[in-house]
Amino acid sequence: PTPSVVPSPLPSVLPSADPSPTPSVVPTAVLSAPPSSALTLVPSTVPTSFVCSDRNDEWTIGKKTKPWCQWVHKFDNVLKRCANQDLWTDCPVSCGSCPPVAPMQQIALGGWFTCAVSRAN
Repeated sequence: PTPSVVPSPLPSVLPSADPSPTPSVVPTAVLSAPPSSALTLVPSTVPTSFVCSDRNDEWTIGKKTKPWCQWVHKFDNVLKRCANQDLWTDCPVSCGSCPPVAPMQQIALGGWFTCAVSRAN
């Protein structure tokens, strides 16, 4: 098909059966709409609690598979075991590494927050 000499006043409803092999050189003159609103300081949904808990399953570190969060607090040297096996994120309750509630969460909750801590037995 050959292109028309005069463009049509309305866009076509269906895509072209024979699209152009090269993109246009000149960008469109019509700009997109501006953003709908300014950024906000608090999230759109307010979190109600922060939960810090140990894993309660078994996983492999090196060549050993075990429930590491239960193993870590069987003896007195918990912090050394946490450090040696790098259990800080998997066993935050046992290792004492639960992160504090972030300041933005405190703002979102009006300065109040709840913290539920659970420990694998």
